[in-house]
Amino acid sequence: MPDSIRLYAIFTAAFIGIAILFAVIEMVLGFSVSASGFISAFMAAMVSGQVFGRRKTRVPTSAESWRHALGFTLVVISVSVVQILAIGFNDPMYRHALTSPVFAGVAIVYLLGILLACRFFFPLSAKGIVKSLEKSKL
Repeated sequence: MPDSIRLYAIFTAAFIGIAILFAVIEMVLGFSVSASGFISAFMAAMVSGQVFGRRKTRVPTSAESWRHALGFTLVVISVSVVQILAIGFNDPMYRHALTSPVFAGVAIVYLLGILLACRFFFPLSAKGIVKSLEKSKL
């Protein structure tokens, strides 16, 4: 399996797993973490960055970071579309909110935030792993 596909698979699994964890926390404790999608995305980017750093023993270049961040953002869009199709169209109130022009604006800002967070947290976590691997060799 190519490294890029492996990183996207790891990101997808981490993103969905962390989102499920937030949903369980919400059900058990009874309060919502409003930024759970954003937190899930940047935590998954960090997990993917650690895998990249361990496998390649280097920090990703700027071009690699942007490419992976764009791919991670596309994964978030895909998961969000599936979630909207599964939940959104069954609830009339939610369906009305989805057709609002405000929703489109909020979605664009959210996705830009995801893109930038993934762009910076992916290489940041790779750098941390590379440094710890260098220290362990000493």
